[in-house]
Amino acid sequence: MNKSPVTAALAHRDLRLLLAGQAASQTGDWLYSVSLLAFVYEQTGSPTWVAIAGIVRLLPYLLFGTLGGVLADRYERRSVMISSDLVRAATMFALALAALAGSVSVALVIVAISVVAATPYQPPSRP
Repeated sequence: MNKSPVTAALAHRDLRLLLAGQAASQTGDWLYSVSLLAFVYEQTGSPTWVAIAGIVRLLPYLLFGTLGGVLADRYERRSVMISSDLVRAATMFALALAALAGSVSVALVIVAISVVAATPYQPPSRP
C-alpha cells in the first residue's frame, strides 16, 4: 500500500520536530501581537497608538530586512537563528518589564529592537 505524500513526509522525525517548533513559534508570535495591541489600547485608549504599535511591528522589517538577509547569508544558519532568538528572548523579557511599568513608549522601542533582531532569522528559517 502506498503512503500519501503527507504521511511519507511526516514519517521523518526531524520534519515533525521542525513543524511542531514552527507551530509553537507562530502561535507565540500571534499571541504576542494581540497582547501588544491590547496593552497599548488599554494604556492609551487610543486607536492611533494602536496603529502606531502596528507600524512599529512592521516598519523595521522594511528598513532592516535587507541587512537581515545579508547577515543570514554571511553567517552559519544555525548560529544566526540561535543568536536572533536569544536577542528576541531578552527583548521579550524587557517588554514584560515595560508592560508591568505601564510604559507604552518604552514598550514600543523594545518592540522595534525585537523586530530588528528578528530580521536575520526569517531568511535562514526558510527551507
